[in-house]
Amino acid sequence: MGLFVNAQDKLITIYTDNCSLCHKLLDSIYKKSDVKKELSRYKLEILNSNSKKAKEYIEAYNIKE
Repeated sequence: MGLFVNAQDKLITIYTDNCSLCHKLLDSIYKKSDVKKELSRYKLEILNSNSKKAKEYIEAYNIKE
């Protein structure tokens, strides 16, 4: 059985400037070819936690550190 992803499916990544693991994810892991291939199946949103849109997600989904 395969995993089917619809065009509207999103992967939202919210990062902070002072998070070394966040930067490793964005600067290293997300750039690996096999990871990029998997990520291409989603509408990827990468948001700084200080952005308006990130704050809306944080509030709506009660995201904690």
